Amino acid sequence: MGNNKLPKDIKEMNVNWLDIDDMVSVTAYQKKMINQLMKLAEAHPDEVRVVAVNKDGTTVVHLLKKYVHVSFYESSRKEQTEEQRAAAADRLKKMWEKKKAEADE
Repeated sequence: MGNNKLPKDIKEMNVNWLDIDDMVSVTAYQKKMINQLMKLAEAHPDEVRVVAVNKDGTTVVHLLKKYVHVSFYESSRKEQTEEQRAAAADRLKKMWEKKKAEADE
């Protein structure tokens, strides 16, 4: 019990979101997420506050809700045919070509 390190296979993040509050509390375990939260705290110190950095490496941050986006991508992903995928790729390519052309003008 003396070892406070979490197993490396833990990929968890807790978000406490209350409708009555403008702030969200995030407890992050992954180094990548912790780094992103720390950069956000540096860039927006009035809106993002690091509350605790624990011995096990977990980090607790309070931030405004506008910085949190929750997406259930896998559950909402729809199946596409090869033709649909190709058409979407073509639209995306044309969009980027148009943006590049506008930027070059």
